[in-house]
Amino acid sequence: MAELADLAREHEDGLLAIKLDVTDRGAVFETVARAHEHFGQIHIVVNNAGYCQFGMVEELSEAEARDQIETNLFAALWVTQAALPFLRERGSGHFLQVSSIGARAAASSQRREGSKQTARRGSAEGHVLDQQPFVGGVDVRVGQREAGDDRRDSPGGER
Repeated sequence: MAELADLAREHEDGLLAIKLDVTDRGAVFETVARAHEHFGQIHIVVNNAGYCQFGMVEELSEAEARDQIETNLFAALWVTQAALPFLRERGSGHFLQVSSIGARAAASSQRREGSKQTARRGSAEGHVLDQQPFVGGVDVRVGQREAGDDRRDSPGGER
């Protein structure tokens, strides 16, 4: 948040920095509503929360698995649920779902990444596209960005 302080001062009403625990469904709904109230409308929603766990599957505890699914899958669902009514009200909008290449090809020691990213990708598309037959004239789209193997994106990774 400190990194955004200068930008927030410079752009005043054009930037709203809110700290959010994306695994807290109620907080997600409050934050999306606050953003809508602040800006008056929502055009684009970026679902970018997530992290990758490295290691072999037998090393993963139940708590670690559940925490990762809460962050990487359910958080995107909560954001979608919270934002979709505002996009529907506006008549259009776009969801950008950020995941990783793991949705198509997980590497050894990252197999969980593939299942999590595939679920995230499919659920984002499905939840939004399911709405379209029932809300004629609404143009809500889903885009995907699947980052590749870029060690600079990983903690401690350098190239």
